[in-house]
Amino acid sequence: MRKPKVFITQEDNRKNFLPAAEYGELVFVLPAGDQVFMNSGPTIKAVRTALRDFQDGDFILPVGDPVGIGIVCTEAARVNDGKYSQLKFDRQSSRSRGIPVYYPVPCNHA
Repeated sequence: MRKPKVFITQEDNRKNFLPAAEYGELVFVLPAGDQVFMNSGPTIKAVRTALRDFQDGDFILPVGDPVGIGIVCTEAARVNDGKYSQLKFDRQSSRSRGIPVYYPVPCNHA
């Protein structure tokens, strides 16, 4: 069985994602600054390639372009029988601890 992965929807060099590594190997899906405009085809293709082996135990960390986040979540559900988990950033806990804090949120669209 492989180590779980945390699929970060979009690179952001200003954010510290290292605390999310406690949930699995960090994998960036879309590059920094990439925005989905009127033609989402290339983004969908890139997301499908990145999430081709998404499975139970993996996580989505939503960051960046909202349309990109939607495409990543949709693809994760598609390849994993309608199920995926997201990591939710907890702003208040992060402020009090001084480091980013994430909580898993299961999603089941089946």
